[in-house]
Amino acid sequence: ILYCTKGARGAKRLRSSSYAATNPFNSIWVMPAGGKCHDGKVASRMPCSMVGFFCLYAPFTIGENGGKRLMQWKLRDIVVTAVLATACGAVYLGWDLLYKFVPSGINPVVSAGFNGLWWIAAGIVPYIIRRPGAAVLAESIGGFVEFALGSPYGIQAFTIGIAQGLGVEVGFMVGRYQKYSTAWMLFATALGGIGNYIYSYFYYGVDQYTELTQIGYLIVTMLSGAILSGLLSKWLGDAVNRTGALRNFAISHTIGKAL
Repeated sequence: ILYCTKGARGAKRLRSSSYAATNPFNSIWVMPAGGKCHDGKVASRMPCSMVGFFCLYAPFTIGENGGKRLMQWKLRDIVVTAVLATACGAVYLGWDLLYKFVPSGINPVVSAGFNGLWWIAAGIVPYIIRRPGAAVLAESIGGFVEFALGSPYGIQAFTIGIAQGLGVEVGFMVGRYQKYSTAWMLFATALGGIGNYIYSYFYYGVDQYTELTQIGYLIVTMLSGAILSGLLSKWLGDAVNRTGALRNFAISHTIGKAL
């Protein structure tokens, strides 16, 4: 795991685990099956303290009758996250190429309806493994794979993925990583649209739209995320779960709470 800190002029340096050990707030905590904590910072262009705060710093608990346990990451969770996120990255690239056929003069509020699929990794991975940090980690991996495969959006395919993943992560964090009902999936993935809007405001010219168009863009982007990332993720996850292929994952052992 890489531990990154800002160097001169905002550059990032790799440091040993001793730095992360003395700066736990800026670290993402990964809990393997053995129960021993190992911490590492996400290497991204977003402030690491933001990633740590929104993702994994708080040790959320679950259980009944007062029983508590840390929501531990296991090796199989990490493997499935990497595999699914990589597959989503390939899907993102295909979506990039299809989006190029959308007429350039189309109303941005209409084109916003395509946005939601670009953070499906942040929906399907958390729905299956149900671990803190799954949304932003999966979306970051998916965005990086999209970039590495030659996305026409370059490195921004990766960085906007982090922003979208953070939005979805907040949704699951509000539910204390215990709520995965249809309604909650729609809510959490819709928040990815806020991440998309904020990033696009600064890097994709959304700030040039009229205020009314910006509001429309945000609303449609959130709705798109709820459907293409949230609803589709739940449908796919439930379909695969019914085959028994996910019996070793949290989706088979927990029931999402309704709103």
